[in-house]
Amino acid sequence: MKKLIMKKLILFTLLAVIMTGCTLDGQDMSNVYDTCTIDSCEYVVVSGVTAPTHKGNCKYCAERDSIKWEKRKAELIKELRYEERD
Repeated sequence: MKKLIMKKLILFTLLAVIMTGCTLDGQDMSNVYDTCTIDSCEYVVVSGVTAPTHKGNCKYCAERDSIKWEKRKAELIKELRYEERD
């Protein structure tokens, strides 16, 4: 009997949290976060949080990674050609 009451209480609490959500009614979510550029990388700054978070998909990192990949690809091709001569 106690388990049934506990399960119902947990279910009710979970449903109450889900129904209320994370935002207040009518709250404008457009000004909750902003992006900034630090050292050529884009970071997300959330209002009320002191530490920015790296976006992970910023165009600067993608550009940098593609340049690194092109250099690495050229090195691998050079190594393969050198091995073919031996």
